[in-house]
Amino acid sequence: MIGDVPPQPLDADEPSLISPQFAVVMIASFAYFTAMGALLPTVPRFVEDELAGGGVAVGVGVGAYAVSAAVLRPWVGRLGDTKGRRLLAVGGSIVVAASFVLYALVTNLWMLVIARLVTGAGEAAVFVGLATAAQDLAPDHRRGEAASYFSVALYGGLAVGPPVGEALVPHGFTTLWLVLAVFAGVAAVVSMWIPRGKTVAVV
Repeated sequence: MIGDVPPQPLDADEPSLISPQFAVVMIASFAYFTAMGALLPTVPRFVEDELAGGGVAVGVGVGAYAVSAAVLRPWVGRLGDTKGRRLLAVGGSIVVAASFVLYALVTNLWMLVIARLVTGAGEAAVFVGLATAAQDLAPDHRRGEAASYFSVALYGGLAVGPPVGEALVPHGFTTLWLVLAVFAGVAAVVSMWIPRGKTVAVV
């Protein structure tokens, strides 16, 4: 197509993207998505075993968080552009950690749905904040590389999370939710080292 710019080869002298700031984003992402991954097998079990729910109840309990996440993402994206990525990553992780504490108080499906909607609100902020922080740290011609590293942290957490969740279930769901709150809390603490404004790309 006319006007396309051909890909530029990487300069051998360019520094690695894995700077201390980029490592902060990756560690926060891994901790956060480990917690989210742990929910994948455990929320359905919680609905079935603790709330005596059937298939529809499991679907509602699992899917509720996606509603608030989808609705809020456009808004939090604009917030991140004006207020900075740190606000989204730290604030969203705190909201998610608080939602996990709410899980420990759940005794019926409607309470779980409310807690899951809170999780989704935090998820909207965390995902956008961490993903855009990773992109900000890369020059334009290395955005794909930055996305790849972020994907490693994301899918690494989602891979580790389910066995972590299953290992914690025998200790009780309350223990599970509180441990996952700690993971989200770690993400919040680490994210405090994300620059307040727009991050500066490696050049």
